[in-house]
Amino acid sequence: MKHDVLLGDLLHRIGETRDQIGNAWPYHADPDTGVWETVDDGDWCGGHWVECLRIKGVLEGKPELIEEARMRTEMLRPKLEKDDQFRGHRFYYSAARMYAQTHDPAMRTLALAASYAMRAMAIPHNGAMPIGHEGQVKSTTLASRRIVAVDNV
Repeated sequence: MKHDVLLGDLLHRIGETRDQIGNAWPYHADPDTGVWETVDDGDWCGGHWVECLRIKGVLEGKPELIEEARMRTEMLRPKLEKDDQFRGHRFYYSAARMYAQTHDPAMRTLALAASYAMRAMAIPHNGAMPIGHEGQVKSTTLASRRIVAVDNV
C-alpha cells in the first residue's frame, strides 16, 4: 500500500474521531465498533490528540484545526504542575510541536517549562524517569518517585 493512501486513511480517521467526540478527548476506541471512550481532561494522551489535530490542519490546509490544537494545548497547561512522568510526551506533542509550527512564544514557554519539570524529576544517580506522585492516567494507581516504567529507563 502506498504511503499517501495510508496517510489519507489516518487523516480521515482523525476527522471521524473529532466528529464523534466533539469537545471531549479521545482515550481509546473499541476495536470492533470504533466507538471512542473519552475523557474530559486529555488524561495522559492529550498531547497526542493535539498533535493529530495539528498534523491534519497542516496537511489539509485547515487553520481552524491548528487553532483548536493550540486551544487544547492551553487546556493541558494545568497538568504542567503535576508530579507526573507523562508531562514529557504530553507537552512535547502539544506545546513543543505547536511552537515548531507556529512560533507562538506562549507555546515555547510552556514547552520549556515542561522540559525543565521533567529534567527535575529524573533520578539523580541513574537518570531514569519515575512515575511521579501525581500520575495522571485514569487506568493506574501507581504513584511514586521510586517506581520507573520500563519505557522510562
